[in-house]
Amino acid sequence: YHGLTVKTVWSEQGPVCVVHSVETGSPAEAAGIVSGDVLERAGDLRLSRALDWQRVFLARTPVDELTCSIRRDDEERQVALKFDASRPVQVAFN
Repeated sequence: YHGLTVKTVWSEQGPVCVVHSVETGSPAEAAGIVSGDVLERAGDLRLSRALDWQRVFLARTPVDELTCSIRRDDEERQVALKFDASRPVQVAFN
């Protein structure tokens, strides 16, 4: 469980994967991810669409932590998303 909902937004450079919402008390909130952040990478996978976020979980075995690159206010940041193993990973996008 990560607590993120993502969506694809079309920019002048093409599609980007944007955080639509973050659940209160979720691992995503604890990692500092906020609504409006652009998810650029998750592990070694480049993200450009909401479906890419789903591919992150199809292409790997369960992990306790995933390093993600996000962009906020034209600044790139690295965050460690620690999963809550007591809840299943659900992929939600808007």
